[in-house]
Amino acid sequence: MPAIVKHKKWGPEFVQDVAPSNPRNGLTWFDTKDNELKVWDANSSSWKWAATGSGARFGYVCGGAPISGPTTPFSGIQRIDFPFQSAVALQVGNIEGKQHIFGGGCNSAEHGFIISGYDNTEKSLSTIKRFDFPFQSGMAEVVGNTSTPRYYGTSFNSSQHGFISGGYYEDATAVMHLDSIERIAFPFNSGTASSVGSLTEPKISSSSCNSSQHGYTIGGNDGTATISVVDRVEFPFNSGTAAHVSNMGRTGQNAGSFNSSQYGFTIGLAAGVNHSYVDRFSFPFNSGTSSVSGNLRYAVEQSKALNSSTQGYIVGGYESGVYINVQILNFPFDSGTAERKGVLSAVVTYPTAIDGVDFVTQFV
Repeated sequence: MPAIVKHKKWGPEFVQDVAPSNPRNGLTWFDTKDNELKVWDANSSSWKWAATGSGARFGYVCGGAPISGPTTPFSGIQRIDFPFQSAVALQVGNIEGKQHIFGGGCNSAEHGFIISGYDNTEKSLSTIKRFDFPFQSGMAEVVGNTSTPRYYGTSFNSSQHGFISGGYYEDATAVMHLDSIERIAFPFNSGTASSVGSLTEPKISSSSCNSSQHGYTIGGNDGTATISVVDRVEFPFNSGTAAHVSNMGRTGQNAGSFNSSQYGFTIGLAAGVNHSYVDRFSFPFNSGTSSVSGNLRYAVEQSKALNSSTQGYIVGGYESGVYINVQILNFPFDSGTAERKGVLSAVVTYPTAIDGVDFVTQFV
């Protein structure tokens, strides 16, 4: 009989890389090989993904602008099965209604959320769309709205809340850079996101990531120039203003960002030119400047990024007019070059990148 240990959220359970013998209905097992919480279903005599961990094996590339350009946004949701060493990300569903480019994306342990974005007619969108993990078919459906429509905003999440910060408001009569931070409480079945605070200044085209304790809004454009400022909020962040705690090593906008359990990473566009640097900072990043930890295989722009618990994935974008698929780096990525592995079924720029990784259920 394997030892029973205490998982930090779900209580006493098996934690091992092989299935427990003689299971009973409702027995939970944290599969360390697949990094998934599973439960025994006596009716089917099989292990099922528990709802709380069912997204942790996948990443999703949602919408974006295809090769034909942003006037015809792509409606598909493509799924990456981790570790995605050499494969094709297949379209597993679609986005309901208005399609999304320049949108934010975050996740709970049970759902992925596509927040706001851009539409050619309405300009700024306020819709929040949700799909269930593990998303294998169907539609990301509208479940609510942000208080203020926006695009070029950026999203991060704690285990209890999803956030969108900054962005660009535009309608037929007005344009505005935003500094507001809005929050939804998981599972967020319906309603309107709450305005809970603000960034240090209005900014668009920032990137973001999160640790288990903090959310980071990184770089962007303040309306005059690209910036290197890193704003940080402390969870649960009910109110107040984000703190300017540190800076990136270079200014930049439209970058992709992701995180491991120890580090935040940023890649992408810097000061109007493509660069191949991977910038890394250590959590909790109270002060100082990020440092270069390695390079991309291709210096991309207009790409986005997501992560499993062991790897970072740079998805979409292009280099000198050539569209790039998926680049992967292994944590902690102290040095070296990201590898190009696998392809998207539809190559896009400016997608919304979402993973099912949650600090409570995945980084055990």
